[in-house]
Amino acid sequence: MKTSLVLAALATTTLALAAGAEGQKKQTRPEGFWIAFGAGYSSLGASCDQCASISRTDGIAGQVRLGTSLSHSLLVGADVESFNKTEGGKWAKSANWTAALYWYPLETAGLYVKGGAGLATFNGTINGYSVSGTGIGATGGLGYDIRVSNGFFLTPTASYFYGSVGDINTGSVGVLKGWKQNVFNIAIDATFP
Repeated sequence: MKTSLVLAALATTTLALAAGAEGQKKQTRPEGFWIAFGAGYSSLGASCDQCASISRTDGIAGQVRLGTSLSHSLLVGADVESFNKTEGGKWAKSANWTAALYWYPLETAGLYVKGGAGLATFNGTINGYSVSGTGIGATGGLGYDIRVSNGFFLTPTASYFYGSVGDINTGSVGVLKGWKQNVFNIAIDATFP
């Protein structure tokens, strides 16, 4: 709970500072090659054939995005978005590795909507076993590029990613069948065009 409050305060402060900076600069968006790194709040929900629905749990969001512009309003990129949690010797990491499109619907604003598909992974400890699995995933979300300087944007983002991982295995022994996960991330990215 404390982590969530700290991250919410950090996001609010960053947005307030960025809004002030945006008022002083003409709004632009990344063009050509760009790369972004971010962190924030994450929430994971999961289910499997034997366990129905598992209660949502909070964690830390991490993300890396990179790509290039196809036009002034359309960018293409690769995303890695993750959920991370360690508590009491147990840990979990869920990620989507996605090929994504970013569409800017407004000519002069930094707002974008994104969507994509790729791989979903889960790694962690369940009942004392180290487990892992890989399947298919999809991602959707939105963000807003706030220009701070010519070579730097702050980008608040919200995204949802889903993964149909299948069987979660420890070695060659199936532990949980039909693992599905869904993650909601709220983060602040540093974007460099």
